[in-house]
Amino acid sequence: VFAVKYNSGDLFEFTRTPDGVAHKRVALDRPLNGPDGLERLSADRLLVVEGFSGSVSIIDLATGSVNVVADNLDGPTTAAIHEGFAY
Repeated sequence: VFAVKYNSGDLFEFTRTPDGVAHKRVALDRPLNGPDGLERLSADRLLVVEGFSGSVSIIDLATGSVNVVADNLDGPTTAAIHEGFAY
């Protein structure tokens, strides 16, 4: 499970452990810009909506790279994936 922290732009990964749940901050090549919506695209890629910048980006979990795939959106907050498209 992954979660974002809106005010700091951090991404966290949560995993189940014998004692409960552990979390760790995921190292990214830049802070996320008001992250909100988060969708898993594959085992190593996440789609994130960045509300402050009005963009949608893809995070590569293997490298920590964050690449904008759409920008100049008006106040985006979330996304839904359907048949290979993000809405």
